[in-house]
Amino acid sequence: MKKEIYILLLTGSIFISISAFEILLVLGLAYTIFILLKNKNLKGKLSLPIFIYAFDTLLSTFLFNKRFFVKSIEEGIFQLIYFFNIENTNFKWLRDSLIKLFLFAGIMLFPVAIYRFLNERKALLLWGSSFETGHFYAIFSIISFLVGIYFYKQGKKRLSYLFFLLMVLFSIIVIFSFRRTAFLEFVVGLFLIGIFLYKNHLIKVKGLASILAFLLFFSMSDYTFMSYKDYRFKELNKFLKSKEKTNKDLNIITSSRYAIFLDAVDIIKTDIKEKNWINLLVGHGIRCGSYLPHKHDKEWKIYGRERYESIFFISEFIERGLIGLAAILWMLFSVFRFFFKLKVTNIEESLFIVFLVPLILHLISITFTFFWDALLPLYFLLFKVGEEYFERHSI
Repeated sequence: MKKEIYILLLTGSIFISISAFEILLVLGLAYTIFILLKNKNLKGKLSLPIFIYAFDTLLSTFLFNKRFFVKSIEEGIFQLIYFFNIENTNFKWLRDSLIKLFLFAGIMLFPVAIYRFLNERKALLLWGSSFETGHFYAIFSIISFLVGIYFYKQGKKRLSYLFFLLMVLFSIIVIFSFRRTAFLEFVVGLFLIGIFLYKNHLIKVKGLASILAFLLFFSMSDYTFMSYKDYRFKELNKFLKSKEKTNKDLNIITSSRYAIFLDAVDIIKTDIKEKNWINLLVGHGIRCGSYLPHKHDKEWKIYGRERYESIFFISEFIERGLIGLAAILWMLFSVFRFFFKLKVTNIEESLFIVFLVPLILHLISITFTFFWDALLPLYFLLFKVGEEYFERHSI
């Protein structure tokens, strides 16, 4: 039971303090590395790409941006928590406890998010930015939906409606976060969950249609709210109506990602022209924007942009090269292939996908950001638990 308690404590810490999370993570990582050196147990579909990703992160940063080498340990080595020993895990107890933890956190943090939104115009929690708020509440909302479906299939309709209501309330915080990434991961994530349930005959056509109707209503509500409150969406609406399109407009709409994208492309072109094969293979190191040129992004110093954050495969290619990008794409393919191939026999078993939800949502959200996130090691660990369960029990 000690391993299950550790996973719960690690998960719970992300809602309280990133420092507490990192302390617990380092303790778990030390144990993991000890077990790896002792048993060399490298099971898991993500084993090899995680190792490649971690090694590439360390190597490229050591070679080209030593200033951030310590940070590269966090971005690289910390992902090895994926190999945490989960043998003899009480999967059902951990699943039920994890669901309760997520729902409890969602309920307890709800008034905090509302209060800070009303006072600071941003839905913030105890730490972090509105990005974390949007991501957490996308997870909370989808888990509430899964629990609602579970009780509905059990014939407890009144109880199921309570969780569907909770799902709607949590989704409102996704809107209040003003994060387009949170919107993207919630909409695409819930759609994929709906397809999963339908494919496994756990909901009918009417159920899937209801999910699509809700997503349409949610998307329209989010767009309307953002058009009223968010300067980027106001600019987008003007841009769509205007006959003249300028780069300045695109930069406002994309939060400078257009200019950053152009800078990244210039760097890639230079590497190819000057035959910088090592950079093309392993990248320029993490946060390489601290020393590479910014020809198009004139405000990079003002905002302290050390990364070329645009379309993720360009952003990652700059930092980690072809090898690192290949490892990330390998992980993306493996995670979604595993999820789409899952077969469950009943609604009880379907609840075990809660272990997969955080990583799946994160992988959806990286489209216009970065693969790495401070909480990525936890998402890997939870995915490994779900992977292990379904490998043993799925038909």
